[in-house]
Amino acid sequence: MVNRVGVGILALMVVAWLVVPAIADIIIYSDTFNTNNSVLLDGTAPEVRSGTLGGSSTANWRANTLTPEPWTRLGGYAQLAWGADTATQASAWLPFTPQNGLVYTYSFDFQKLRSCGNTQNWLAAGFLNSPDDPGLPWFNYASGPGVAERRDYSNLGWTYLDAGNAGNVDIPPGTLPGGNKQPVHFTIVLDTSNAAWTASFTVTDADGTYTRGPVAYATNPTITALGFGNGGAGGIVNNFQLTGLAVPEPSTLALLASGLLGLLAYAWRKRR
Repeated sequence: MVNRVGVGILALMVVAWLVVPAIADIIIYSDTFNTNNSVLLDGTAPEVRSGTLGGSSTANWRANTLTPEPWTRLGGYAQLAWGADTATQASAWLPFTPQNGLVYTYSFDFQKLRSCGNTQNWLAAGFLNSPDDPGLPWFNYASGPGVAERRDYSNLGWTYLDAGNAGNVDIPPGTLPGGNKQPVHFTIVLDTSNAAWTASFTVTDADGTYTRGPVAYATNPTITALGFGNGGAGGIVNNFQLTGLAVPEPSTLALLASGLLGLLAYAWRKRR
């Protein structure tokens, strides 16, 4: 009988071994922009494109190539070279369609270099719906959670966290994060594991960390891409990454736990 219990426990361990990888973060896209130095971002491949969980194994960047503001790979970051004092817009994205039952984490670093003196002075990133022209503003295609790092003519910084119909928050100058000429790390979490999707945000800079969410969507957004863009601001993007976490159904975990407990109880009774 003990041998049967041992076999049963071994079988449960095998099942658990198959389940555990499913609850580990899987990298869907990742790019530090260290490859293809000093070339236009458009048409280049991200360093990782696993083709899993809604991403594409053949994805290439679609990015603005027109002067004065083409996105360029510059040995460790993607830079938008700021030109004249205009509100020129430039976007970049990769194809992505979220699947239900997952937790997606989109993370990246922003650093502004310069800004023109108008209201369109932002760097932004997040999820998009059906983008088709990288020369148009990122906001034209925004769908679902996104962020914008802005500055006014006196270099005061704002951070805007936008969850679409789930609500948004505007972090004014003087609150976290501050000093938008310094690198700012953003994390956007899109949770599709429930019927109503949720969005969460974390913003970290030299002054500290600000969190927002989770906030639930009244209507789940339609998403076909993710990326970043600008409006009249020069800056860099680095450490771009999208991961997915496939969480097993609670019933699966409960079944494993109850099976293991049952076998242990059976073995205990036989030993008595």
